[in-house]
Amino acid sequence: MTAKYTHLSTMVMVQYKQETSKEVKITGPTDRVYEKVDLDTVIYIKDREIFSVSRHTFEDVVIWNPHIAGAASMGDFDPKDGWKNMACLFLG
Repeated sequence: MTAKYTHLSTMVMVQYKQETSKEVKITGPTDRVYEKVDLDTVIYIKDREIFSVSRHTFEDVVIWNPHIAGAASMGDFDPKDGWKNMACLFLG
């Protein structure tokens, strides 16, 4: 992300947190709603442009990653260490 955003984390309990970095760091199971994100947003992972999101509606963006335990618990998540190189992005 290119600016500071408030995100809503739904992994344990609903709680709002203020991002203090331009980077989204995935250090555990992640299911975050970023509110009022710029309509033209570029998502980077490890300094590589992964997504360029341009839209006319839907100000919110959800980023999801199951991390180790979540990937292991899904029978169809393959390869099991694939969580290290992925981020699922939803608009809405």
